[in-house]
Amino acid sequence: MGNDYPLFRLAEMYLIKAEAENEVNGPGAAAPYIEPLRERANASTDDLPPATPGDMRALILQERGHELYYEGVRRQDLIRYEFAHDGQDLDDPYYAPTYTAPWLFKQESEPYRALFPIPEAQISVNPNLQQNPGY
Repeated sequence: MGNDYPLFRLAEMYLIKAEAENEVNGPGAAAPYIEPLRERANASTDDLPPATPGDMRALILQERGHELYYEGVRRQDLIRYEFAHDGQDLDDPYYAPTYTAPWLFKQESEPYRALFPIPEAQISVNPNLQQNPGY
């Protein structure tokens, strides 16, 4: 139709930059990119920066859940952050629910459900493609 265009929010760019800085330079370098988001939301910045890169990773995932609630990226985030199969200890203050874990309206999913099946039409066109395991 020609009217589709990608839309990125400034908050998402800050979170992408925070994630990159955390992986390369540590939590101290990532904190300045999360502070403006927290200040705009009138949230506390007292827990910034966390002590370890792992804690900052969990904090960034939590912030992505808050900021990008309606953007439809949560599933990809949970898979990318490897929450898709095992999740994280419930005692963690930055706990994020897993993609395959059970909840009130859903029973536990099999691990292969983290990947979608490849459509049969695509497999028939390209003989190099193989169906994802479990489908």
